[in-house]
Amino acid sequence: MLAGCNGKTGEVNITISAASSMMDSLWEVKEKFEKTNPDIHIYYNFGGSGSLRRQIDQGAPIDLFISASKKEYTNLLESKKALDGDAFLANTLVVVTPKDSTNSTIEELTLSNGKLAIGTPGAVPAGTYAKEALENMGIWEEFAGRTVYAKDARHVLTLVAEGSVQAGIVYASDVLKTDDVKIAVEIDPQYHRPIEYILMKIERHNRINQQEQQAINQFYNFLLTDSNLDLFEKYGFIVVAKEKLVND
Repeated sequence: MLAGCNGKTGEVNITISAASSMMDSLWEVKEKFEKTNPDIHIYYNFGGSGSLRRQIDQGAPIDLFISASKKEYTNLLESKKALDGDAFLANTLVVVTPKDSTNSTIEELTLSNGKLAIGTPGAVPAGTYAKEALENMGIWEEFAGRTVYAKDARHVLTLVAEGSVQAGIVYASDVLKTDDVKIAVEIDPQYHRPIEYILMKIERHNRINQQEQQAINQFYNFLLTDSNLDLFEKYGFIVVAKEKLVND
């Protein structure tokens, strides 16, 4: 991953780490931005928010980070790697099953002997929220020995679609653009902490010139424009009143 000037006068590269659940929407944002800003090139690094945060802590040259967990933002504040951020999107959890499945309730899934796929808790926020929800529903232990841990939401969807597991838990936005699975259950948000997406700037002590900083600020603000918030809604995210998070 490279960031900064790319060798051509006036051109700038920006590298953004982002939760994998935002992949499709952010590709569309990139296309819009680069069309009107041809000298600024956007590069993405997608993955589980916990893994991405650890990369930043280890010195990965990242300019912006979109985390699906406020916890990762807090961790980066503590390590003095994150600057000010904005909580700008939210999501919900759903249970997905293969298209031909007849299970349509949590109780049916609990009583079955099938496997359940979730993102790896601690590394994949969707998995952390899923475990929390099942624990608060009092049924986490029911899936002991038959829980499959996936590297991200797309991996969960693949496992469900190919029939390797009976069900999976992902974000509602993950299902919007696929016909390979179906939503069996919408999980009540009361069973888990709010699912927030935090957009933050990453401190790069060794960088950067004024042109690069201006480009980073420009793309940061572009992500928060009304037209792009509408775009994120199209991809199944919930736009929330932007909450400015300040590093004091």
